[in-house]
Amino acid sequence: MDITQVGEYIFAPDNLLDADVAIVLGMSDWRRPVMRAVELYQEGRVRRLLFTGGYNSKIEATEATEMAAVALASRVPEADILVEPRATHTDQNMTFSRELLDASIGLAELRSILLVTIHYHIRRAIIAARRQFPSSVEIGWVCYPSRHYSSSNWRYSAHGREHVRSEVSKIEKYYAVSVHESEDWTA
Repeated sequence: MDITQVGEYIFAPDNLLDADVAIVLGMSDWRRPVMRAVELYQEGRVRRLLFTGGYNSKIEATEATEMAAVALASRVPEADILVEPRATHTDQNMTFSRELLDASIGLAELRSILLVTIHYHIRRAIIAARRQFPSSVEIGWVCYPSRHYSSSNWRYSAHGREHVRSEVSKIEKYYAVSVHESEDWTA
């Protein structure tokens, strides 16, 4: 697999679908994912927003709580917001989100989810979601780009190269999926 193929694997193109809930993964720059999710909610593409992310020492706050506050201020009704404030990594984002969704609406009622995260993180989020949610739940995803590079020019950016190297390493380490040998090109 060459560098172009690695980029194509890591930066999965959006798979936008209308969903029961958007699972919005937190990060230090948490305003960007919440604004993308609010936009999807206001367009009627998702019925609920689930914000996931624990305490982040870089922002000295809990990512999920901060995102939920912005969604409320953006006129998303409180009844349509779920907050998962414990997760510290991608697997926990999906595990705790699944638990919260099961407790609040029931997995048997859940038909579809839409993952919202930064573009270089989407492949790992997809893998984690597929491992946590039943096969009956359709999984879609949308991304937003880094402030430093796009999916087409990442290899010319020090940030881009580091993010891709890190994601490849984490996918291989945590999920035992060899990016260089993967046949999973559709998601």
